[in-house]
Amino acid sequence: MRQIVKLLTVIIILNLSLFGSNRVDDLDMLYDDSQVSIIEIEVDPLTLEWIYQYPESDSIHIAQFHFSNSHIDEFVDDIGFRLRGNTSRDALKKSFKISFNTFVPGREFYGVDKLNLNGEHNDPSIVRSKLCWDFYNSVGMVSSRSAHTAVYINGSYYGLYISIEHIDDEFLDSSYNDSSGNLWKCIWPADLTYRGENPEDYHPWIDGVRPYELKTNEELYDYSKLANLISVINNVPDNEFSESLNSVIYVNEFLKYLAVNILMGSWDDYWYLKNNYYLYHEPVADKIHWIPYDYDNSFGIDWFNIEWSQSNPYTFAIMDGERPLATRIMDNPGFRNLYTHFLEFYLGVYSLDTWEDDVLSLRDIISPFAEQDLYRQMDYGFDSDDGLEDFLNSYDADHYSNQHVKRSLFEFRNMRIESLPSLLNYSPGPPMIYDYKILPSNPMAGESLTIEASVFDNDGLTFVQVQYTPDGEPTTLYSLNFNPEIDTKIVEKSDRYNFTISTMPTITSAEIRFIAMDTNGEMSFYPESETINIQLGIPSQIGVRLNEFMAINNNVIMDEEGNYEDWVEIVNITNETIILDGFYLSDKVDNLTKWQFPNENIEIQPDEYLLVWTDNDDEDGPLHTSFELNGSGEFLVITASDGIEIIDSLSFGPQPDDMSMGRDPDGTGEWLFLATPTPGLSNMTIICWAPGDLNCDGTEDILDIVILVDWILTGYVPSPQELSAADLNADGTMDILDIVALVAIIL
Repeated sequence: MRQIVKLLTVIIILNLSLFGSNRVDDLDMLYDDSQVSIIEIEVDPLTLEWIYQYPESDSIHIAQFHFSNSHIDEFVDDIGFRLRGNTSRDALKKSFKISFNTFVPGREFYGVDKLNLNGEHNDPSIVRSKLCWDFYNSVGMVSSRSAHTAVYINGSYYGLYISIEHIDDEFLDSSYNDSSGNLWKCIWPADLTYRGENPEDYHPWIDGVRPYELKTNEELYDYSKLANLISVINNVPDNEFSESLNSVIYVNEFLKYLAVNILMGSWDDYWYLKNNYYLYHEPVADKIHWIPYDYDNSFGIDWFNIEWSQSNPYTFAIMDGERPLATRIMDNPGFRNLYTHFLEFYLGVYSLDTWEDDVLSLRDIISPFAEQDLYRQMDYGFDSDDGLEDFLNSYDADHYSNQHVKRSLFEFRNMRIESLPSLLNYSPGPPMIYDYKILPSNPMAGESLTIEASVFDNDGLTFVQVQYTPDGEPTTLYSLNFNPEIDTKIVEKSDRYNFTISTMPTITSAEIRFIAMDTNGEMSFYPESETINIQLGIPSQIGVRLNEFMAINNNVIMDEEGNYEDWVEIVNITNETIILDGFYLSDKVDNLTKWQFPNENIEIQPDEYLLVWTDNDDEDGPLHTSFELNGSGEFLVITASDGIEIIDSLSFGPQPDDMSMGRDPDGTGEWLFLATPTPGLSNMTIICWAPGDLNCDGTEDILDIVILVDWILTGYVPSPQELSAADLNADGTMDILDIVALVAIIL
């Protein structure tokens, strides 16, 4: 038995380090923080000298680029290279921006067209901002990814940097269902104070300063949604504030942003300094998202003689002027209580015993590169003796202080954890219904429908219900059951209530509205005075179907450009030719019209198979989409030319390299892994699943164990055929006993 346990340990490590890396998407490879990547830049020496002579210039210069880590080893010619940042421009350790599309329009590098290389010149640990980004990502808030990289210019080592995901249209596309909206970069003095009803009132002011700089759709220069948000924040009466604010912005995102800043001691933000955030208006939802930005001034870094580990979470310091959004949030009992709840929940995540171990492991990875980084010593004298004393002490010293860095990481965290609980309190207020989901978002007649809501009240809840009104039918009241996810870091999942309608009737729409009552008898409705519309689909009479797809194509089939790209196969199951012009493919449940078949007489004959390349490169030809599939699993849908009628859709889980899923029989059967991919052909190949053979190679081997461990760890829901192959102890589920049985078979 000890041998089996030892082998299981090895298998789990293999699963996390090897098999998991085979299914990562482009951004995962680019921002893999289990290692320090290498970036080498070659630029004309005279150009580099000019750049350093004129640090305030944003001139972009041509250069050559080489990126390498365990996933990527690629050279890119003709990239754009310039300095970036604000105060760091005067630092000796500069920050840089890499642009892949300045001189080659439309070009991307592993899912991005820009790289931000931050020198972190005022942080001796070279890790503070990354820890903030990591925390945001761990709790499920949309934010940048980051990873350390060693930067070389013309063969010389320029130091250890943090590569931080640029917030732009590519970021929007990977983060939201609809990426076509307006994105504003909000920097000082972006205080959200009222300047008038006219959108032009929020164009540049104060000697050309742009506190709200439009970064997408610049040609339209439409500030109307921003002006409306600011008007709501400043002008709506108190009794209408909650509903009005919820209608124009995702308030829970702003509350999370405030909570994380309190925990991390990040003051270079909206509340203290009216600075450093993005606003994104998502058209499909007609609401604004709050996106965090810039976190090097955190974890005990201080320039104002303020002890940020003791700051009051309700009366945070303000540099000057007004912060109407924060002020009105704290004056609203419901929003204030929800903010307090987020603080308590995130404090629990922040206090996990593993936090310090994770930080020290990261320190061990980057230490060799920090030791050789002479530039980190130049601006504030950190480790001027060429040692690592400041670097190491800034992590875990009990009483670290060096100039503006008043606390070590661990010291600040422990002080914040100790001080915060006594400062938190709740006010009398109603229950807060702050998030909901409809699963699936476009249910078909005959399918089940799950309605979820995240609800909180400090005094406890008596009930959570949903009013469900099908089109033309009477209203039914359903009680939602408390069904939290255990040990989650996602607060919405911890507060989850849900109910499932087992079989949807054949109707076109329904209205829902949530109701909650606490133990004090206070009630809340969401929405407060309206309802939420659900569009219900009727099975399509159009005779094309999704038939096969491959989300990780490394070696199976090349497109006409000679590249191995993700692909989707469509089949015509009728006896008539179908013209696909104007139809849509999408990987977003709330944006069914993400990519449209062009009007080029694209037809599919009876029993014919059409291959579409889902490669996020629609300039390569008429059958190349503007999105790519995610090997970790996602959603796929084909929609009629009206953009409403869903013809066919599926949700899939993690995908192995170079394996496809297809239907058996074609167009109508269940989705199964195929023994051999059949792009452009019938799927009548024998389906590969056999007991224990999960990688379909004809034998039970260690890769089958890796797959089984991965399925169990990720909570993957298998098809009946997959389950029959994986359920080796025949108890109807996948569990560790199946792993033990598979190990025994192999041994």
